Amino acid sequence: MSKSSILHNAKRAEGRAVLDAALSEQAFQQQIIDLALVKGWYVYHTYDSRRSNPGWPDLALVHPGKKLLLFLEVKTQTGRVTQPQQRMIDTLAKVRLTTAHIVRPSDWELVEKSL
Repeated sequence: MSKSSILHNAKRAEGRAVLDAALSEQAFQQQIIDLALVKGWYVYHTYDSRRSNPGWPDLALVHPGKKLLLFLEVKTQTGRVTQPQQRMIDTLAKVRLTTAHIVRPSDWELVEKSL
């Protein structure tokens, strides 16, 4: 790698660091959502987390082609992760099997077996 290429990469990384530090959590989250939608993901975000269980991640993303479910807790470059958030991310990262159902009251037996 040439000296000018190394300098260019260093300046680019420095510029990126400045941008990263200035980005709000809301703006960063919107960037993630916008990119995910362009790339074919379904995106879920709880808009008022005050009524949600503590620690639940900000975003749940599903990609039908990749057959992937992704949970993201979004933070600024210096944002702090709470203990409930870390516990939930650690728990979700260990999941090896997922399933999905539409349930009705008549499906109570399936609900009981699933739980």
